[in-house]
Amino acid sequence: MTKPKTRLRFGQRAIVPIEFTGDAVRFRGVVSIVAQAPRKAPASVVAALPEDSRPARGQVVYYVPIVITNESTNNLVGYSAPMLVAKLRSGRSTAYLIGVGGVAECDPHGGQLQLPALGSADRTCVIAATSPKDPLGEIQYVDPPYGYDNEFTGDEPDYNNSYNLGPITWR
Repeated sequence: MTKPKTRLRFGQRAIVPIEFTGDAVRFRGVVSIVAQAPRKAPASVVAALPEDSRPARGQVVYYVPIVITNESTNNLVGYSAPMLVAKLRSGRSTAYLIGVGGVAECDPHGGQLQLPALGSADRTCVIAATSPKDPLGEIQYVDPPYGYDNEFTGDEPDYNNSYNLGPITWR
């Protein structure tokens, strides 16, 4: 497994445990995630964004392809795309979208990845709108235990031991 706080170059692989609970079904497994190098989004990608998600005038839109591969023998069909955060070169967060419907290679299965067997791969992407003065600098993987659990309900475990151990970062 890739250790928390690991820094990778775009194109390098991180291997992470995943756990997803939904409709009383629990998926567990291991996946690899590769964040490709960001590139300026083509006009077709920008045009495919929902009206309420269009970038502000003068912003630059980046498109970061993400490849996720099942590294376990578990059937992980239905697993939601990983929680990824786009950061500016300055280190600040940016407006971003994950798995935008209708955008090529971004949301091919309605936000649910199709990873039925060992070695199967699927794609999603991160789309980030930035100021030309502070471009996209990195992508961070922040699902537990690397980051936070935004779906947790019930008695919260010790946060310092179970969550936010440090994101995996691609630069």
